[in-house]
Amino acid sequence: MDQEKAKRKKRVYHILMIVNVILIVALVAYYGYRLVYYYRLEHQPAEEVKLLSDKIIKDHEIVTSGSGLYQDENQEMYYFRGEEVGNYLSYSGQLWRIMKIEEDGSIVLILDQVLSAITYGDENLYETSAMCSYLNTSDTAYSGLVASMLNEPDTYLTMTKICLDEIGNIGNITCEKTMEDQVGLLNLSDYELSGGKNGYLNTGISYYTATTDADGGLYYIYSQGGATVSNDFMEHNYGVRPTITLKPNLDYISGTGTMDDPYRIEQTSQQLSIGSYVQYSGETFRIIRKTENSYLLALTHLLTDEAGTTELFTYHPRSNAFEPNRYGSVAYTLNHNWVANIDPTLLVEGPWYTGDYSLNGSTDYRNIYTDSVTASVGLLNVGDFYSLDIPNTWLMTRLEDEEMVYTVDEAQKYYLDFISNEHGVRPAIYLTDQIQVLSGTGTDTDPYVVGGKE
Repeated sequence: MDQEKAKRKKRVYHILMIVNVILIVALVAYYGYRLVYYYRLEHQPAEEVKLLSDKIIKDHEIVTSGSGLYQDENQEMYYFRGEEVGNYLSYSGQLWRIMKIEEDGSIVLILDQVLSAITYGDENLYETSAMCSYLNTSDTAYSGLVASMLNEPDTYLTMTKICLDEIGNIGNITCEKTMEDQVGLLNLSDYELSGGKNGYLNTGISYYTATTDADGGLYYIYSQGGATVSNDFMEHNYGVRPTITLKPNLDYISGTGTMDDPYRIEQTSQQLSIGSYVQYSGETFRIIRKTENSYLLALTHLLTDEAGTTELFTYHPRSNAFEPNRYGSVAYTLNHNWVANIDPTLLVEGPWYTGDYSLNGSTDYRNIYTDSVTASVGLLNVGDFYSLDIPNTWLMTRLEDEEMVYTVDEAQKYYLDFISNEHGVRPAIYLTDQIQVLSGTGTDTDPYVVGGKE
C-alpha cells in the first residue's frame, strides 16, 4: 500500500515538474518574444529619405525664434530665417541657398553670391527689362545668359514666381500680383522672411530685387544689408543674384546642407560646366561661359611678376579701344607676351566684344555685343559671370568717352576709370570644346586637369 502511494506521489511530482517546465518555457518564450519585439521596435533602422524636400525638413528642427527652419502660420510652407541655417545646395556647378519649401514640395533657391552686375533697364518693370532678357531666353539677341548655365532645366526646374506688387511702405510687403519665369530675382517678401539684414541673404554686396515702388523706383539690397529704393538703376550696375525653383519630388542624392557639404540633386560626373575650375598650362582658370564650339575661361588671379607681386598696367596709350596690335596697350601685352606662356594645343581665337555699353541713351548689357575683335587673349566685360570676383582689375567694357574703361574696384563693384590709370590684369582665353577631363573634380581646390580628346 505504501508502495502504491509512493508511486502516485512520484507521478504527481513528475507531472508537476513537466507542467512547471512547460510554464517556464512558455513564459520565457512569451517575454523573450516581447523583449525582441520591443527592442526591434525601438531600434529599427531609420526609414530611408528619398525626396530632397523631406530630407531638408527631417534635418532641421522647426523653430519659432532665432535662426533655423520655420513654418508659416498656416503650416503650408517652410522657410529659412537667420544667419547660420544650413541651407546650402549644389546645382549646375553653382552654390545656392534654399529660401523656402512650398506647400507642393517645390524648393525656391537663390544663388549664394552675386553672379555679376548690370544695369536693370530703361524702366523698372521686370517683364520688359534688360534684366529679364539677361536671365531668361527669349527672341531677343544675347538673351538667357543665366538660363544657359542651368543643367537639364526640364528635369530639375519648374517656373519661378516673381512678385509684381508696387510696395509703397516697406512695413507692408505684399505679393498678390505675380508672373512666372524660369529664372527670377529676389522678391522683397522673401527677403523679409529670411530675416533681412540679420539673415543669410545679407552678403555685404548690393544686388537687385524684383520689387518696385509706385514712383518708378526699384528696390535693391544695399551692401549693409537693408532694402531701399533706387532710381538710378538705368545707369548704375547692381549685383545679380538669380532665383530658381526646383521641381517637387526631386530625389535627394547626398549632402547635409553645409557650405562644405551642400545638398545635391545631381549624380557626380566629370562634366565641364560654367563656374568649374580648370587647370591648364600650369594655370588655374574658371569657366565663364560656353559658346557653340568653345569655352571662355578667365584666370583666377591677376598677373604677377617673378617675385609674385601683382603687376599694374595702364589700359591704352590713346583710347579705350581693345587693340591687340597697339604697342603699349593691355591688349598687346596679352596677345604678344603673356600668351607665349600658354600651351597652344587647346587654345583658339575668339570674339572679344567691344561695343559701347551706353548706346543711343540706353545703358544695356546687350550693347556690348554690337562690335568685336578677334584675338587669342582678352578681358572680361561688364555682365560676364564672376567678373566681380577679383578687385582692382581692368575690364574691356567702354563708354562713348574714349578715355574711360570699366574696372572692378576694391568693394567688388564696377567703376569707370581713366585709361591712363593703373590696374591689375586678369587674362581670359577660349579653349576648344574638344576637351578631355584627365583628373580633378572641378572645384577651386581640386580643379579639372584637361587635355585634348583622342
